[in-house]
Amino acid sequence: MYPAHDEPDVPRLLSGRYLLLERIANGGMAAVWRGHDELLARTVAVKILHDHLAADEVFRERFRREAVSAAKLSHPYIVGIFDTGNDGRRVFLVMEYVDGVTLRDIIADLPGAWPPTTPP
Repeated sequence: MYPAHDEPDVPRLLSGRYLLLERIANGGMAAVWRGHDELLARTVAVKILHDHLAADEVFRERFRREAVSAAKLSHPYIVGIFDTGNDGRRVFLVMEYVDGVTLRDIIADLPGAWPPTTPP
């Protein structure tokens, strides 16, 4: 995992509320951080869009609409969406934090998983 101070251009406190503690994932669209909601005193996951996507107004609006749609879902197997917003040029989504392994890790451990970990 990556501590928050490894990325100096990411503020440690987003919107005066979400304290970024540790980067836990990084993908093509965003980085995900384990954070703490200072207002509600709970652990959260904060997804921060990469700068090149956050700079695109059409993409930001699509991201916001998808967040609103996802926030309407309620199911034990779907993480809850708590908040979305901007902090300067940062565009973020705040979600329920679920501690455990990722789906990527589970799939990688399956027999016959692709790509194979050993050459044929």
